[in-house]
Amino acid sequence: LSQNFVMDFKTKEQRKTGIFDPYELTLSDHLMCGSISGATNAILFVAPVEYVRSQLIAQHTRIAQGKVAKSAIMNGPMDVITKTLKTSGIFGLWRGAGVTLVRDSIGCGAFFVMFELGKKHLPSTTGYDYGSRVNTVGAGLMAGFGYWFVSLPLDSLKTLVQTGKATSALSTVSMLVNRDGVAGAASQLYRGWQLAYGRGSPSAAVSLTTYSAVYHFCNTRLG
Repeated sequence: LSQNFVMDFKTKEQRKTGIFDPYELTLSDHLMCGSISGATNAILFVAPVEYVRSQLIAQHTRIAQGKVAKSAIMNGPMDVITKTLKTSGIFGLWRGAGVTLVRDSIGCGAFFVMFELGKKHLPSTTGYDYGSRVNTVGAGLMAGFGYWFVSLPLDSLKTLVQTGKATSALSTVSMLVNRDGVAGAASQLYRGWQLAYGRGSPSAAVSLTTYSAVYHFCNTRLG
């Protein structure tokens, strides 16, 4: 939706200057559109869902350490939601939403920028035509890498805030830098990068390749 809006708007602006060709989105346009979509999804859906998930994961850790009384155990997502509403109100489900918003807006922007870069430059490397399956898979892998390269440290901060182990993302970053230095802080925030990239890049490749194949089918057979 955001891409269509930008294309329509800028095409109309181009026509005012006498240029009647359809407007082609630039990398900055893809960054903006991806960031808007990521931010919208984060606020409406991702933030409360990940809050509930983080609570259950943190609870499993405390149970294993023997730090949770049986009466305080939350039995599944609905129990987390009910107890959060009683103690913190509806906005308690959006704890850590600020970090989630930043993570998904910047991350999704990077995702689509890397995908476009891959589609544009991979053909000269692979020798396959633009839009080929090989290049789409490669661009998808790049998109997944781009997302998690930007998002992984923010995801780590988001989890710390949502589970109550940190009061804010900025204070946590400041504490880590003062304690471990910049390199040490980065190392802490990128912990688990192997799993993030190992999951994120292939899943992005599968998702984008499937989307491209279905879109091509609908466009050529049903359009």
